[in-house]
Amino acid sequence: LEARLDDSVLGGDFSAATVEPGEPPSTNGTVWWKWTAPENGRVRTEPHYNSRQIRRDVFTGTALSNLVPVPLEAQANPSYPDSVIVSFLVEGGKTYFIRLGADTRSQDWSEISLRFEAEVPNDSFQDALGLLADDSPIPIPQGFSTFERDEPERHSDDTGSRWYRYTALESGILFLAGPEWTTLYSGTVLTNLQPIA
Repeated sequence: LEARLDDSVLGGDFSAATVEPGEPPSTNGTVWWKWTAPENGRVRTEPHYNSRQIRRDVFTGTALSNLVPVPLEAQANPSYPDSVIVSFLVEGGKTYFIRLGADTRSQDWSEISLRFEAEVPNDSFQDALGLLADDSPIPIPQGFSTFERDEPERHSDDTGSRWYRYTALESGILFLAGPEWTTLYSGTVLTNLQPIA
């Protein structure tokens, strides 16, 4: 079935679900959706109360014989301690196959909530947003951000970084009001950035 993540919920009746020949290893029965990402970002999946043990898998490919698993990130679910929230990164324009699997054949209807978060435009160093020293508020785009491999510092309580660029017109003092985890650097690429005290 074609999935629409703005519908926010995927569900299926597993009482008669089966596993197809050639399907990647799974549980007793599976149901499938496909979805094409509108842009780069992240999808977050969370099971509903009656579906806490549901298995979630995501693949790319064109047929059962050439499916490639998508890396999933699991984290504790504060709503239901015996389940997990599963997220995965997506590329704009790419089609993903989402598979739900039941732990037992007796499980009937189960469902999960899904939410898509677009990647912010200044997620990478090379796409840093330009700033002006004119007392203008710093724009903070809504969405999802990541850490790049060569970033000089990562904060464990952050979900990612957002980059901004400023070129001084003359020597002087720059006053910047921002969150406590704001860090200033000088440099031209990630590998030669130097923190500014």
